[in-house]
Amino acid sequence: MEHTSEIGVNTIRKDAWDKVTGNAKYNGDTITGDMLHARILTSPCAHGIIKKIDVSKAVANKGVRTIITGDDFPILTGSIICDRPPCLY
Repeated sequence: MEHTSEIGVNTIRKDAWDKVTGNAKYNGDTITGDMLHARILTSPCAHGIIKKIDVSKAVANKGVRTIITGDDFPILTGSIICDRPPCLY
């Protein structure tokens, strides 16, 4: 059996031409009729404490299916110490 090495050799990727020409298809390119979109709103103050969130304008928008805030996740999480709300990061 002949041994070949790929080290130091230029190889052409199978998807290179599609990526260069903009024809490559990604998961984000998929659109379906029943697709929902999400919008994440973060605090403008890095270390501020969020005391209240007024969702009335969002609820009034046509097509809004649900609004999720940190109040929807009362259980704290964390890899070592469970001290963070899941929506915090």
